[in-house]
Amino acid sequence: MWIVAEAYKSLFNRDRDQTVALVDDLLATDMYLPFDDGEAFFSWAWTEGLLP
Repeated sequence: MWIVAEAYKSLFNRDRDQTVALVDDLLATDMYLPFDDGEAFFSWAWTEGLLP
């Protein structure tokens, strides 16, 4: 998920909507992630220290 956090910060210019869409697309492939949807990524990443 580090790479998703980096994409959010640099590639997507901190655009939450693009990041949510990316995470939701990953979840749609049945990829196991430690959260249930794209919005939840942000609180998880903050807790893990990936986002300030």
